[in-house]
Amino acid sequence: MSPVSMALVRTLFICLLLMACDPSIEQVRVVDRHQHPSALFQRRNGIKDGPLTLYWPGGQVRVHGQYRQDLRDGWWSSFHPDGKRRSLTHYSDGHKDGLRIYWDSLGRPVRSEVFSQGVPNGPFYRLFPNGRPAQHSNYLHGLLEGPHDRWYTGPGACHLNGFYHQGKETGLWTEYDTLGRMVWQAWLKDGEVERAVYGVRREH
Repeated sequence: MSPVSMALVRTLFICLLLMACDPSIEQVRVVDRHQHPSALFQRRNGIKDGPLTLYWPGGQVRVHGQYRQDLRDGWWSSFHPDGKRRSLTHYSDGHKDGLRIYWDSLGRPVRSEVFSQGVPNGPFYRLFPNGRPAQHSNYLHGLLEGPHDRWYTGPGACHLNGFYHQGKETGLWTEYDTLGRMVWQAWLKDGEVERAVYGVRREH
């Protein structure tokens, strides 16, 4: 039995024990048109409270997490159909709060970000399948803030860099081609070009 299946069996066993002791707890099982399980969750006094599991049509776990008084809480995981983890997200009082990570179907990390009460607030990273960085940015209260860098897939080939302030491009911005040659540079303020230095911008 896989670790995920063992964890689900343990969770179900605990839920059954709680139900036997507390009549206000209801175990809900939802099936699809083929009578395959599509969801399993717990309700307390009519609202979701406790573990929830969603399934792919083939029976594999698709999503697993926890509700507290009808709100997502704690770590939530989603999975690809073959069982590999797709995402891991932390919730607090129904809002994304803390780290969120994504993996592709081969198990490689492709993106990570940080939230605070449902809005981006912290570093944002995006990776190419080969593990090289594709983008690095930072958010403050839901707006881009600070250095912003993007790369081509080649080793160390910078594509674009500059700065954001309150979600708008600010300061010196530079764009490069795949060979590392500068193709555009300008000073920006509030997202508008204040003074062009070189070339024509290829990407906006």
